[in-house]
Amino acid sequence: MYYSITNAIIVFAAGLSLLTAVGQLFLKERRNENINLFFLFFLLGVALLQACRVLNGFIYEVPAIFFLNMTFISLLGPVFFRAYYYVIFPAYTFPVRQYLIFASTVVIFIIDLYFLSLSSQEKLVIIQSVLQEKPTRISYIILYTYLVSAVQMVFFTLYLVKILVKESKNYIDGAVISLDIIYTLLSMITYCVITMAIFFGSIEYIRIGSFAAAILLIGAYLAGFRYPEFLQLFFIKAMTNTKSRPLVSLSQLPVIQSKLQDLIETDKIYRDEELTLQTLADKLSITVHQLSHILNEKYNMNFNSYINQYRVEEARKMLLKNPCESILSIAHEVGFNSKSAFYA
Repeated sequence: MYYSITNAIIVFAAGLSLLTAVGQLFLKERRNENINLFFLFFLLGVALLQACRVLNGFIYEVPAIFFLNMTFISLLGPVFFRAYYYVIFPAYTFPVRQYLIFASTVVIFIIDLYFLSLSSQEKLVIIQSVLQEKPTRISYIILYTYLVSAVQMVFFTLYLVKILVKESKNYIDGAVISLDIIYTLLSMITYCVITMAIFFGSIEYIRIGSFAAAILLIGAYLAGFRYPEFLQLFFIKAMTNTKSRPLVSLSQLPVIQSKLQDLIETDKIYRDEELTLQTLADKLSITVHQLSHILNEKYNMNFNSYINQYRVEEARKMLLKNPCESILSIAHEVGFNSKSAFYA
């Protein structure tokens, strides 16, 4: 009964994870965060399904389903790190040099390809040696890939916690960041339980770790109903409090202002008649509340006043340069959707 319930919950969480992954691809305006979340939830879903196949013994009947398990497990740490990187620094681009965190996965993928090239009988022998504590030379190599993945995950998580603690000094609502840190640490512990369970060939601990991962995943999904951008939990929570709260980290502000200046002066985004606060916030990879806060605090304007000042200035220049052109055509060209809005 216990095994049936845990297996059912793990399968349910896996399906939920895969569905969430697919959902990221159907968003109207996908950003880097969404692509990263697709990979994160896809990897989680597949890894949980593979774990369930181990727990019910199906893997011994079809050993090929073990293919890419090592790669998927090793990818979870780096992809998890990227997901939280976009939470902590939503206005930054992920540094190219940090793609080196995927270096070990490339090596592990080569080992997975070797596993794929083996016959079904050879695959079965390797799986039995890994999961039933019958070590062989190949199984030792496989087991140490899981150990490397666990060490990597611990390093990434502790680094993230260090950054979160540092960034928390720029936010008043420390309780929310504390929750984020706790969730990060619980994810790390769960991951380590699973990888160490594989390393030591403990089926029962694979079950415990997989069940814990399933509960964390379901909990995150349910939290998403209240916080649609759950991974940006402490930003969303910050919106609900006083207006004087520093919604944007001090370290982020110069980057956001620079991107805003480029959008206005280089891309002339204000010419878009359908430009909204939400659209501009999305292009800056921040929330509408954060953008409103920046415009109010740094420019002493609301969104309409900020955008219209650039429209009016360009219209003034165009009227002087092209006095024969109609006012209406100039108004539309600089972004006003009607003559009355331009006159106002």
